Amino acid sequence: MTLESSFSTHAITIVVADADIDELGHASNIAYVRWIQDVAIAHSTAVGLDFEAYRRLGGVFFVRRHEVDYLRPVLRGDRLEVRTWIDSAMAAKCKRATEIINEAGTVVARAMTTWGYVEITSGRPVRIPEAVRSAFGMRPPISGGDAS
Repeated sequence: MTLESSFSTHAITIVVADADIDELGHASNIAYVRWIQDVAIAHSTAVGLDFEAYRRLGGVFFVRRHEVDYLRPVLRGDRLEVRTWIDSAMAAKCKRATEIINEAGTVVARAMTTWGYVEITSGRPVRIPEAVRSAFGMRPPISGGDAS
């Protein structure tokens, strides 16, 4: 996963808080996963897709899988850039890449999250609507693509 292979990117800046620190004195894995979700939600909101917009469309994304590579520890007070982009998209799911970078420019974590798209009322997988694909710059799915 590299930015060169990406669709549009979005970034947020966070400062590691006391609540993010675990018993070992560095940010816990739970904090990283929260940051990954926070930047995904911020990206969606930035392209005009907050939860109300998804409600109007009748569908919403949910996390099917997180894969996180923890490369370097981060400590209380560290300032981090968390950036994300849609890496690939199919009919009813997409993969979102995330990098977490410290002030020195070092990537401290990389993640790939599989997001499924479901109908809100039934919870069943449905195709990602064109309005959502367009907002994120997703390419149209290949005919007969994976619907789940």
